[in-house]
Amino acid sequence: MPSLLDVTVHPARARPVATVGLVVYLCAMSMGLGQLASPLLDLSPSAWSGLLTVVFLALLHRWFLPTRYRLDESGFEVRCLTPRHYPYARFRSCTAQRRGCWLSPYTNPRRFDSFRGLFVPLDETEASARLHALLREKIDGRPAHPA
Repeated sequence: MPSLLDVTVHPARARPVATVGLVVYLCAMSMGLGQLASPLLDLSPSAWSGLLTVVFLALLHRWFLPTRYRLDESGFEVRCLTPRHYPYARFRSCTAQRRGCWLSPYTNPRRFDSFRGLFVPLDETEASARLHALLREKIDGRPAHPA
């Protein structure tokens, strides 16, 4: 099926200062938790630190790896490590956020939106603005507001 739009978003590249801060924080947390965990289980602090660093990086893979968003007529695909396809019918509202857009299965905000919705991070490029406009048009059925 032909795609309407292909956009690749890479938060680590778009925000290098935040990325450096995040890496420093992860290293400090890994070393501190490694020192705390080493007496509990018979493993050296450096082994714990290495293991925790790998776990933290795996948990934050969407920040460190580029994510590709591909829109077509039936829905949109999100591909970071594995592809996921979301039909437009799954979502009922598209709300602009500070650094992206929030797709929710509800028309009105609810307390547990964060467990049901999907955040699409966007940078300041024209392609990201077009992605938000297309998502809003397909989900809400109305054109996006100019920023």
